[in-house]
Amino acid sequence: MYLTVNIKKYCSILFLLVTFKLSAQHHVPLNSEYQTPIEKELITKKHNTSLKPLYKKDIRNFIDYDSTINRYYTLYSDTTKSWFNRKLLQENFIAVNSDNFHLTIDPVVILSLGKQQENSINTFRNTRALILEGSLGDKITFSSEFYENQAKFPDYVTTNINNTIVVPGQGVKRDFGDGGFDFNWAEGQIAFYPSQKITLEFGNGKHFIGNGYRSLLLSDNAFNYPYFKAIYSSERFFYSKIVMSLMHGIFDVNRSNVLYDRKTANIHYFGFNLSENIQLSFFEANIWASPDTTGSNNFSIGYINPIPFLNGIMDNSSKIKENNTSVGINLSVNLFQSLILYHQSLFDNFKDLKENFPTQYGTQNGIKYFDAFSIKNLFLQSEINIVQPYTYAKKNSEISYTHYNQALAHPLGANFIEGIFIAKYNYKRFGINYKVILAKYGADDQETNYGQNIFKSLETKTIKVPESTLLQGIKTSLNHNELFLTYLINPKTNLQFKIGFLRRNLTSNINSEETTYLYLSFESALKNFYYDF
Repeated sequence: MYLTVNIKKYCSILFLLVTFKLSAQHHVPLNSEYQTPIEKELITKKHNTSLKPLYKKDIRNFIDYDSTINRYYTLYSDTTKSWFNRKLLQENFIAVNSDNFHLTIDPVVILSLGKQQENSINTFRNTRALILEGSLGDKITFSSEFYENQAKFPDYVTTNINNTIVVPGQGVKRDFGDGGFDFNWAEGQIAFYPSQKITLEFGNGKHFIGNGYRSLLLSDNAFNYPYFKAIYSSERFFYSKIVMSLMHGIFDVNRSNVLYDRKTANIHYFGFNLSENIQLSFFEANIWASPDTTGSNNFSIGYINPIPFLNGIMDNSSKIKENNTSVGINLSVNLFQSLILYHQSLFDNFKDLKENFPTQYGTQNGIKYFDAFSIKNLFLQSEINIVQPYTYAKKNSEISYTHYNQALAHPLGANFIEGIFIAKYNYKRFGINYKVILAKYGADDQETNYGQNIFKSLETKTIKVPESTLLQGIKTSLNHNELFLTYLINPKTNLQFKIGFLRRNLTSNINSEETTYLYLSFESALKNFYYDF
């Protein structure tokens, strides 16, 4: 029911946008590979890149967006080519440009075939989508997207989907064929720019806060959500507020006309350019759930409070009712025009820090190296993430730091240590990518709560929070390796051929899983899909 309503709503918005000719250049796609050349160019521009998605309008104040992409892949525009050649290899499918408005319309596909060697399982994905982007003068930009999908995944992903009823980051699953799933989603945004320094946006989508591959503050791991966002940005200071409407969980996809428990998240994120090379930012998240008899949230003054940390210090007897508060910092240091050192710290259950400190927290440290060892377009990244048990969880599990049966931050939940190494190299349209993830965590089962499953109430914890230790519980090790080769077809939609190999081992005290997976795809890589858990 909820999904149907949203589809109708965004189809209506899409119709209005086309009717009034609102059109092109909104967000940079929220895809870590696509963002690499943009981040490379912005490294010394004193532009905050830790709140994503980035706005193309803002980026163009520092760099030429299209030239940056073309230079990275050594692409040249050739208007003498045939219409078919230009549309396939270098242009948007439909592009309308004038002094006052711009419009682009592009079809998007993900077509893939794969084979899991264990049990000789054949996989596939068939995604069809349409993306519209536009701008009206200097004051309005928009985007609108709709994705329809059928897919069959490797066993470990299928198990996760059946347990959560959600395809990771991509919505509710419906059974399709023999072991496959049908799922779809819509998203869209409209942004207003009252002045050069202020952005106001309404939309349905995702956000990512940080400079790493993962985020411990807010990531795009979970499904889309409706939101309002306000940003103020100057040369030295930026401030953002995001109000998000979240859903506690999806429990039975076959039930119709169900009002699931909803909650509201209020995000404050602001920071300073301490110098040309150092950015320091502060983060606060508050989550409320106060349903009335109809299943809707009662209004709380905390939803519109613009002052960071004020909601966190109010007690539960205040008008903002029960509140899940977490705070954090994000730090990035740019060195030698090629290195980014970055750090995140998250402290959960802010009101109980005196009692629980320092047991409920997470930390991230990493490095990005562009044009590594003076080799053009060689990118290296190394990152370590540590999250203590019971972080992100709450006594009232309805206001845990989750949405749509998924974590809002890290896909492993809590009670883990993770190391990540990524290497990417591009030569003209050709690319090679390698990623390895090594993680250890203390898992929970049906009877225990050692702090890894953040959906479980703190009332059910097996070990008291002040006495808990990292990796307590069922000792589990993850070794995830993925190598893939790409050939870029069209930079406008990041359309590419991809052939890849994945090797995954998961071992614990009670069982083990092995996955060897080969795949071939023809896809527009515009989203981050996290299957590395």
